[in-house]
Amino acid sequence: MTASALGLVLAAALLHATWNLALKQSARKLTVSWLGLLVGPLLASPGLLLLPGGLGVSRAGWACILATGLLHALYFLFLSEAYERGELSLVYPLARGSGSLLVALLAPLLLGEILTPGGATGIGLVVLGLFGVAGGPERTGPGQSRLLAQWRAPHVSMALLTGLSIAGYSLVDKVGVGLVHPTLYQILMMGGAFLALTPYVLTRQRPSLASLKGEWRTVALVGIFSFVAYQLVLFALRLAKVAYVVAAREVSIVFGAALGAAFLGERHGVRRLVAAASIAAGTVLIGLSR
Repeated sequence: MTASALGLVLAAALLHATWNLALKQSARKLTVSWLGLLVGPLLASPGLLLLPGGLGVSRAGWACILATGLLHALYFLFLSEAYERGELSLVYPLARGSGSLLVALLAPLLLGEILTPGGATGIGLVVLGLFGVAGGPERTGPGQSRLLAQWRAPHVSMALLTGLSIAGYSLVDKVGVGLVHPTLYQILMMGGAFLALTPYVLTRQRPSLASLKGEWRTVALVGIFSFVAYQLVLFALRLAKVAYVVAAREVSIVFGAALGAAFLGERHGVRRLVAAASIAAGTVLIGLSR
């Protein structure tokens, strides 16, 4: 991987972890996520006029856009719910790590990819890291370990569902960006996710201008950073192999754990950093072994 490509990927990873930090600190997480889905597409839409080949989308392309839009809507729903209850240094590594793990396990079945010894080793590191992030074996009561109690917690379930949605849209997007220009694909995908979330947000959250007082900066940050982070990854893909880019971007797992410990004063900072590093290292091995 060239230095330029690595720089783009590391910048994308930092932006991704940063908007997750901002979302965690928000008082209206799902509403902020929902509105943020519009920010990037609105700012980037004039650039569609410069796309080569026009704006045509095939039926297969529309199928991928519809599927990834729904999966991204679920991603933001589950992620927002996880952050309502759980710490950033726990939720972020669990969601990203479990998503990478599921992609590695499902890709051989759905996309015909071969699992190499390096990939198997990476899977083992991710699994160890996931358990390390969730908790240790200390006892909290008769016959119950802290680890078992932690895995039963609602925010852990939401983080794992977030990982499931990540795995789903990652597999869909791998096909979709080969059918539709990536920028157009991302704009339509985020617009679809916004529309899919709208009925739920309007009926359950009932957002108003008054309730969003003080949240507009967070909406802008989440919307812009999430969009730009993905665009940086797309540019990096033009400079380096896909496997290298996908692997390197997962350093965001370490960034997420570090930001939670540094800015939110979350507990178990050292342990979670070590576990997050294991997840990131495992993901890198999986990516580089493809």
